[in-house]
Amino acid sequence: MAEKDFIKENIVGRKGDWKKRTRHYARVLISALLFGSVSAAVFGGLEPEIRERLHPMESEAVVLETEVIASEGGAALPEESTAGGSAPSEAETTAEASGEVGQSTAEVVQAAEVSAPPETSPVEDIVRQELADYAYTVADYEKLNAALKHVAQQAEQSLVEVESRVTSTDMFGMEVESGRQAAGILIARTGDELLVLTSADIIKENDAITVSVNGSSYEAQLKAQDQADGIAVVSIAQHTLSAKDRHELRTITIGNAGRLQRGDLLLAVGAPDGSYPSCTTGRISSISYNTSYIDGSIAAMIADLHASPESGAFVLNTKGELIGWVSSRLGETVDGYHRIAVATDFLAQIQKLSNGIAYPYLGFHAQEVTSEMARAGLPAGLYIEECDKSSPAFNAGIQSGDVLTMIDDSEIDDMPTFRKVLGELEVGDDIKVKVQRQRGSEYSEVEYKLTVGAR
Repeated sequence: MAEKDFIKENIVGRKGDWKKRTRHYARVLISALLFGSVSAAVFGGLEPEIRERLHPMESEAVVLETEVIASEGGAALPEESTAGGSAPSEAETTAEASGEVGQSTAEVVQAAEVSAPPETSPVEDIVRQELADYAYTVADYEKLNAALKHVAQQAEQSLVEVESRVTSTDMFGMEVESGRQAAGILIARTGDELLVLTSADIIKENDAITVSVNGSSYEAQLKAQDQADGIAVVSIAQHTLSAKDRHELRTITIGNAGRLQRGDLLLAVGAPDGSYPSCTTGRISSISYNTSYIDGSIAAMIADLHASPESGAFVLNTKGELIGWVSSRLGETVDGYHRIAVATDFLAQIQKLSNGIAYPYLGFHAQEVTSEMARAGLPAGLYIEECDKSSPAFNAGIQSGDVLTMIDDSEIDDMPTFRKVLGELEVGDDIKVKVQRQRGSEYSEVEYKLTVGAR
């Protein structure tokens, strides 16, 4: 058979199609992105609940702090020497630095007098004269207004709106839901809680409470309230807030009201005109310290702030620090003026409320027995000016003119001691109170038993 040539073929794969490959990889990439996005969304939604179940937040005790209060008149107390003695004078420091340790004090003083510059006008007089001669312009006013506007805008990061809702039945048997609103201000974060100070006038027992943050509403719980002072603290679980709201909310700083003086400028934020949010400005017209108040003494501050106390009007200094709030519980004022509850006077109450504890209440107004009163024959202690009607002190039989001397085993001889002892009591405690009561020209001891109430 004749040799034949066979057709030889090489088998190769299909010719690659780059368009198909591109579409394939694109589908894989898009699927991966979709899967990742869905996984992230599901995890973000379930993460707070999973975290709460695996690692439940423990509530922490709230401790509120502020600066040390300056002495009356706003002047800061002088610093003490670290060695316990007086600080070295400028002349002595100069002498030591130059090696003149062997010189006598007289020589140092004489050298200082020789090198002293000629006398000039006091700095205060120069500044006062410059201010009197300066011609303020509209631009100056606009700068001041812009600065105050900035302070108010910064404060809005600490403000929320609190609403208390109650369901009742009308005359036709239909359920009707009504609500009351007031501004609130964030005073602390602890564990998973955001703690908000607000008006007690809008909250009643068993009310449903919500807090609005940047237009979003969140359920809140009442920690405790103080009807005597008109304040309440409500809490929001941080994990229920959106990430944006958690990030933007900031805790307000409590300022030192002891540095303020008559004529100082203040801002009221929250809902001073009855609507949230709103703001206004005013000046301190008068301020005095150690004014008698329920179970203690406070700073009496009055300012020409046009505000609605029930709606939550929080008072700031020009640094944006919380000074207090407009209150209707502190006494009457003339039209256009309001009394301000200074925050530092109520820190003990706010701290207990923040921890869900009602503040103890005895219910009398008193002042320390002064040296003049002591010379008139009054014993040491707290002179009781009056008792609130239906208060524990009133119901026990304590009267105006009595001098409080002891609570249980603690001697009471001044207001700080009384406030310390009172703060250690708890609502419902049965205590013994001793007073000195005048009978003719002499004082005799009378002991009462009473049950501590709640403010």
